[in-house]
Amino acid sequence: MSNLEVLQNRVKELGLKEVSFVKHGAVFTVEEGVRAVNISFEDGVSTLIFKTEKGFVGVHRRDDRKILSNELKKLMGVKSLNMATPEEVKNNFGFTVGAVGVYHPSLKYYMDESLLERKVINGGAGDEFTDIQLAPKDLLTITRGTIGKFTAPSERSVSGKKRILTGDRPTGKMHVGHYMGTLKNRVALQDEYEQFILIANIHALSDNADNPQMVKESILELLCDYYAVGIDFDKSTVYIQSEVPEVHEIFMYLANFTSVQQIMHNPTIKTEIKQNNMEESTPLGFFVYPIHQAADILCVNADLVPVGKDQAPMIEDTREIVRKFNSTYKVKYLHQPEGLYGVATNVPGIDGNSKMGKSLNNAIYLSDSEEVLRKKVFSVYTDPNRKSATDKGTVEGNIAFAYHDLFNEDKQQVEELKRRYREGRIGDVEVKEILFKVMNEFLTPIRERRKVAEGMKEELLRKALEGSKKVRGIARGVADQMKEAMLIKY
Repeated sequence: MSNLEVLQNRVKELGLKEVSFVKHGAVFTVEEGVRAVNISFEDGVSTLIFKTEKGFVGVHRRDDRKILSNELKKLMGVKSLNMATPEEVKNNFGFTVGAVGVYHPSLKYYMDESLLERKVINGGAGDEFTDIQLAPKDLLTITRGTIGKFTAPSERSVSGKKRILTGDRPTGKMHVGHYMGTLKNRVALQDEYEQFILIANIHALSDNADNPQMVKESILELLCDYYAVGIDFDKSTVYIQSEVPEVHEIFMYLANFTSVQQIMHNPTIKTEIKQNNMEESTPLGFFVYPIHQAADILCVNADLVPVGKDQAPMIEDTREIVRKFNSTYKVKYLHQPEGLYGVATNVPGIDGNSKMGKSLNNAIYLSDSEEVLRKKVFSVYTDPNRKSATDKGTVEGNIAFAYHDLFNEDKQQVEELKRRYREGRIGDVEVKEILFKVMNEFLTPIRERRKVAEGMKEELLRKALEGSKKVRGIARGVADQMKEAMLIKY
């Protein structure tokens, strides 16, 4: 009999009618646990197994508090108190560390009195997929535990780390527009937030269905670019969309809360349909991807979504879907995400187009060699009406100066260049020469790290597949909560 079944039978034998069991995706940390069931840390109970000179004991404490060892030893009447090793926990009690249940019949239990301050608490039920939700007094009944005061407030915040979801379609190498729009933010935030980075290969197939090999190969290019800009695969969870089928289930549930007309009014969809010449024949998969993007965000219940400004409508669509779902079913399962934007406007293309893009063939790539970079910088769009270096030039709409504003950290130099350009005292060649040096200095360390990444493709892919398994567990929990709200969970 499993530990979960033992606990369920114990609850049944005691006739505890107010106790419930909640299914969710796999969790192995306190942070994952409170997110999985949408509670705060003070409503969570951790079960810890210690080894003393008298044997093993179980301890219940609130997730927002830390144990005071000396106080606990006094309560137990022991001299030694050490955490049981993962092997001891598994071999003696059948629990996996990180998924220890609140009850095992062979253990004596101690409960910190701070748990009695809460009306309902959530704890592990014996496996990584199930929580038990009950009143503290019912937990005491189950365990026949001893109450004591042996904790103090911890530094863990009530809300925990906020969760970020962002990602890219694998359609080729990444360019400086991607860096300024979102990659820069991802690197800066990966220590402060729980970050998930999606490789949206199914989205990429929506307009590349006839070229799946390109999409597959582009996944490796993305992984190399991520590594090159400084994304740490041990801090950020990188995962592949096709390896998380639960997101498609969530998509179907969300589709009931979005109209065709709403999608048709999405300005990003309008622009991309036009750019891809799809006005006469738009693939359905491409048309509905705003809803699928919402499912991507909500499959990990993200709080923040770092994106470029052009994706603001997608964030608002997702927020509206969340409001409709939560309101319809009178729940608070889904989070309304906030957009976290990079540069105020898109990085323009070298040809003067307002947006840099692969399909527009106007991009400076993170992997561009020094030679290629020079050629592109010296071809950037400037002032078409200027015939010579002595003519007064226009800075506004001039891509060379747009790039100086974005990449040149010497703002005093930039303002001086602009003044001289307007006065006709500097030519395009000199402006571009300075720009090339600035951008080459910016790209050199990225190029060097990317060369290292080229030799690590298998390792990076393995980490992305590991990340996919983690996200599957989280997404399963979200999908099950949605099913419960819609009364289709059996």
